[in-house]
Amino acid sequence: MSRSRLFSLQVLSVAILSTSFACSFAADEKSATPAQTATATALPPYFFPFRDGLFASAAGFVGVKDVRFPCQHAEQLEVCGICSKFPVRAAIQSGPAPLVVVLLGVGGRPEEDFSKLWASWYYESGCHVLTFDSTFLQSFNERSHVGVGGNLWAETELIVKVIDAFMHQTSVNGRVTKVGVVGMSYGGVESLMLGTMAVAKKLPFEIAAIQAFSPPIRMDQSARIIDSWYSETAGKYSPIELAMLQKLKPDPTNPESPIPADMLKAAISSVFRISLPSLVVYSDAEYQLKRLPRGDEFTDKYVRLDYASKWTFTKFAYGMSYPYWQKKLDAPSLDPLIHMADLPALIEQQGSTTEVILAQDDPLNTPSDMDNFKKFAAGKKVTILPNGGHLGFVSLPWTRAKLMTLFDAK
Repeated sequence: MSRSRLFSLQVLSVAILSTSFACSFAADEKSATPAQTATATALPPYFFPFRDGLFASAAGFVGVKDVRFPCQHAEQLEVCGICSKFPVRAAIQSGPAPLVVVLLGVGGRPEEDFSKLWASWYYESGCHVLTFDSTFLQSFNERSHVGVGGNLWAETELIVKVIDAFMHQTSVNGRVTKVGVVGMSYGGVESLMLGTMAVAKKLPFEIAAIQAFSPPIRMDQSARIIDSWYSETAGKYSPIELAMLQKLKPDPTNPESPIPADMLKAAISSVFRISLPSLVVYSDAEYQLKRLPRGDEFTDKYVRLDYASKWTFTKFAYGMSYPYWQKKLDAPSLDPLIHMADLPALIEQQGSTTEVILAQDDPLNTPSDMDNFKKFAAGKKVTILPNGGHLGFVSLPWTRAKLMTLFDAK
């Protein structure tokens, strides 16, 4: 397995899944959730064995192996606003069925095991399923030319067009009984943005239900956390040392992490950054931002890539993405747009069939943000799991059962 699969870019946004060790978790009566949805009472007890949110996040991913989904196939769509054919992955039932759109995290690609897991479950349950590359990936931007990555609202507007094209250009046309959206991390934020558009009647189709798993409470703060981990641990571990973590076999009988916290931070932040330098170089060239120094005709590519390798996600946001969008939108400030993507602000704009699920020990949220969010979430359709990290719980029996309640929300 390549280094790029070590902990997956899903650690920030996306899907950090587990299968083999999760299935062996014993049921436990400790299934308390400070804010719980009405449908959760019918779920199996929630039990996650690890106490540390960092290790929980990592352990979730390393258990994912060989997810089988032979019915998933590639489709090419003509999407309004996208010049080239847009590739998606789909699994289509033979007759009328609900459609579930699974929105992946920052580095999610639908052909990867951790991205296929939920989609395969929904297909097995009798649903049509649609997935595609994360909107933050360079591959998405190269096709969409939506603008510098990071404007979730602009990216979500393209998601609407992709879903609409799929519903009219494939064999599901006329055979979708209802539409549900499930999002992971970054995709969870986008699913809630779709919810705000649905409430405002700005969609060409109706969304019957939404589930958002582990959306960051504050996206900008999560980026700073990742940046701080990288800064703290840069150079402490070699790529080979970090790659050895892929062989980790979590022991559900031991609640403590066997891996030092700084090693987990190094692995998560380093892997998350793998695609960042090339994205910075691409964005600078594609949108003529001129933020990077240039070399001569022989060294130019390497000079720009070397300089970009030192950028953080915060620098990318404030040095490329936000200045670009502020100018394009002719806005005095992007602060209102940024804070509209904060989790409490998004939840306030949802309909009655939207649910949010996250863990109290998610390491991509600060303790103070989580404390404030718990107060905000009281009485709302929010489930705060007692532990599980950032999507470390994704393949638990509880989670599978929860996913199957998507269309039960009232």
